[in-house]
Amino acid sequence: MSINTLHDAVRRGEPDAERALFSELSERFLFFVQHKFEDGDLCRDIVQEALITVARKYKSMTFETSFAAWAHNVVLNKVMETYRSNTRNSERFSRLPDDIDIHVSVDAPDPLLESRLIECLRRIN
Repeated sequence: MSINTLHDAVRRGEPDAERALFSELSERFLFFVQHKFEDGDLCRDIVQEALITVARKYKSMTFETSFAAWAHNVVLNKVMETYRSNTRNSERFSRLPDDIDIHVSVDAPDPLLESRLIECLRRIN
């Protein structure tokens, strides 16, 4: 059965239609997300967030195109949010170049390093 047909069955109040709808959505969402990310736990988290969003909104919405298109947009938005979040994190915590000499001394801090760290903290604040 198609997702739109299942959605129509839910709106008509057919028994077990909602369970069948979310089971089908779960399978399709997982298939879609697994093609975007390798981490299985991350994929399941994204699918769960998308399903929660669909569950909260689908009964009260009217759809311009179709329920299936709207539901696909929900999971696509969750994927894009995850991409953006991962990109921000990787930029924030990127590796230092190998040619930088990092020497840490507990006894006598490097005055240049100390001044740079203080300047960085000022900018963050």
